Formats: sequence, structure tokens, C-alpha cells
Amino acid sequence: MNDLRIALRRLRRAPAFAATAVLILAIGIGMATAMFTTYHAVVLRKLPLRDPDRIVVLWTFRDPTVELPVRVTEVDDLRRQSRTLSNIAGFVHWGALVSSRLLTGLLFQVSPTDPMTLAGVCVLLLGVGVGAAYLPARRAMLIDPAQALRAE
Repeated sequence: MNDLRIALRRLRRAPAFAATAVLILAIGIGMATAMFTTYHAVVLRKLPLRDPDRIVVLWTFRDPTVELPVRVTEVDDLRRQSRTLSNIAGFVHWGALVSSRLLTGLLFQVSPTDPMTLAGVCVLLLGVGVGAAYLPARRAMLIDPAQALRAE
């Protein structure tokens, strides 16, 4: 209880810090709520269909190691020619389409969906993240705790 009084007294002395802390907490809680609501609506809730177990996903394979979505023209051809599927729908993720076209121009003889390139980029980003967290922590470990407490 004494710790709570000390914390409230310090927050009263620094209202800008208190307001910033409350604002950051509110934004974090709001973002977490929004993310869970979206996840619940997209992933957890059942599809509003009569027979959801009859839905299929179609992929094309240019390279056996990489799955690529079906093109819009292929969806139209399937809709016209299919005798087994009662209805066909498709969607295009334009952000991925545009970024893959951009990457094709930037990379020399490397496909934007190349698994080795994607794995290399993941490893590189993981290394940068670990380095960004480890280096300041290592530097903080070199400080004498008693001296750090006296400085406050």
C-alpha cells in the first residue's frame, strides 16, 4: 500500500509523464481489442454458409515448391467450364500483387516468391531485432546497480 502512495505522489509531481503513460496504455489496450475483434470475426467465427465443409481453395503451381494463387482469368475460365463446382468466387490481394511486381524489377534473377530469399530476409530481420534488443541490454548489465540507484 505504501508503494502505491509513493507511485501516486510521483505521478502527481509529473502530470505530463502520467498523461503520456495513460495515453500509451489506452492506445495499447484499444489496439489489442481491435486486433482480437478482427481475429475473432475472420478466424474464430464460423462462416455464414449452409455447407462450409464443401468449400475448396484452388492454387496453381508453377514451381512445385511455391504455391501461387489462381489468376483472375483462370477464375473466369473455371466458372465457365466447371461441371463439378456449383459456384466459384475469387479475390486478389492487390498489395501483394503490386509489391511482387515491384520486387521483380528490383531483384536481379530472383523471384519475389523464392523460398530461399524469403527465409534469408526473415533471418536477417530476426538478427536485427535480436541485436537491437541485446546490445542495449548488454550495455545496461555493465552498470553497477548500486551506482544506478544512487543516481536517481
